[in-house]
Amino acid sequence: MKNSDPLRQQVEAAVRQALAKMAETDANSAKSVLVILDAGAVSLDVCLAQLAECRQNGHSLTALISSLASQVYNLDIVRSAIPDLMVETTDLPLGKLVSDFSLLVIPVLTINIMAKLSLGVSDTPTSYLLVQALQQGKTIIAIDQQHSTETTGYADHLRQQVLQYQQRLQSFGLRFVPVNRLAESIVKSSKQIHFCPATDQRSKLLGRDWIDQLPLSIEEIICPASTVITPLAFEEAKKRGVMISLMEAKP
Repeated sequence: MKNSDPLRQQVEAAVRQALAKMAETDANSAKSVLVILDAGAVSLDVCLAQLAECRQNGHSLTALISSLASQVYNLDIVRSAIPDLMVETTDLPLGKLVSDFSLLVIPVLTINIMAKLSLGVSDTPTSYLLVQALQQGKTIIAIDQQHSTETTGYADHLRQQVLQYQQRLQSFGLRFVPVNRLAESIVKSSKQIHFCPATDQRSKLLGRDWIDQLPLSIEEIICPASTVITPLAFEEAKKRGVMISLMEAKP
C-alpha cells in the first residue's frame, strides 16, 4: 500500500491538471466569437466599437466578410476592431469554422439571409455557416436593425416579412439585440447555451447526456417552451450550478 501512495498521488495530480486544462479550453472556447459580415446599407461604427470593447475584455474575435461586403465597407476600419479578418472564398474550411466558435455575431442580417435561414438554404459560405450553426445549437446574435419607414405598399410588405422571419428565427435560438447592447449580450452569451434538439425528433427531450457534454463555463441552458426535461437532467444541472430556462411560447 505504501508503494501505491506515490503512484496514486501522481495519478490524482495528472487528473487535476487535465481537468484544469479542460476548464481553460472551455473558457477560451466560450470567448471565441466569429463575426459574419455581409453587405448592407447600414453604418458599422457603433457595432465595431462594441466589438472592440469585447476584444479589450478578453474575447477572441475573428471576422468573416463576404466578397460583396469587402467592396462596400472600409476593411482598414473593420480591422481596427477585428484584426483577424478573412474575406469569403471558395476554399474556406467551413466545417472547422463552425466547430471552432461557440458564438456567432451577425452585424448585418439582410432579409435575403433571413429567408435562407428560415428555409434552411445553404447556397453561400455565409448561409452554410449560419444554417450549420443553428442546427448544432450554436449561439447566434444578430443586430436588430431599424427598417425603412416608407409608407409604400412594398415597404410595408418588407416590414411584415422581416417580422415573420425574426419570429421564426428567434424560435430557432437566434437572438436579436440593439446595437448599443451588443458587447453586453456577447459577455452574457458566453455563459449561456440554447438547447436545440435534432429536427427529426418529435419530442424535445433534454437528458442528462446532453448536459454532460457542456463546457464548464456554461451557467444557463435556454430551452424551447415545449422541452421535456428529465429528472436526471435537472439533477445534473443542479449539481453543476446550471440554470435551465424555458422560452415563452409564441402566440
